[in-house]
Amino acid sequence: MELSEIRIANFLSYIKEFFDNSINKFAKVNNINVNQYYAIVRGERPFGDKVARNIEHLMGLDAGDLDKNPNNNELTFECPLIIEGEPIPKDPMASLLKRKISSQALPNFLLEQMGLTKRNIFIIELKTSLFPPAFNEKGVWVVEKFSGYFISNKYYLFNDNNNLFIYKVEKNISTTILFDCNNKVILKISNDEENSILKCVIGRLRYGLSGGVM
Repeated sequence: MELSEIRIANFLSYIKEFFDNSINKFAKVNNINVNQYYAIVRGERPFGDKVARNIEHLMGLDAGDLDKNPNNNELTFECPLIIEGEPIPKDPMASLLKRKISSQALPNFLLEQMGLTKRNIFIIELKTSLFPPAFNEKGVWVVEKFSGYFISNKYYLFNDNNNLFIYKVEKNISTTILFDCNNKVILKISNDEENSILKCVIGRLRYGLSGGVM
């Protein structure tokens, strides 16, 4: 592990131990700007020596405590994995394939912000251009297992005969509409007929490990 990863893992561990797993609480107690710490955990800002020593001081730790290689911290966790082009299980959470995700790439506070738990997400590895224009790079995505109903203007992953599709779903009073990555209408049905497509939905795209929240 790189030093920055060790520092982030230790920082999150101390946040959990001393501040009820809340970076917001840590910032509020110390009257500091919380945004910089979210940025550090997400890897958007460097976790340098000066920052590390300051955090140790604020937490009442000894200098260098954040640099110690952790033994018991939860540095990674496993998620069910689906790879585009390979067989897709009926229940994605039952996939025999697994993908390890680091706590730096997907920290607990981010899961909490999105209302997710490690028990209702899986990972999809996409190899073709299924993305809408704003997310047109190939990559690895966190998908929330389908909850049984659509949220309007969100992107969902569909499985049709072992082929994956990403559609944006728009709902109004009477209809459900599916849009492809070019914002072209693929399907428009009445809400009464919605059950005909629900069986094809496997989840909602939530977080690109190389992108952003959806």
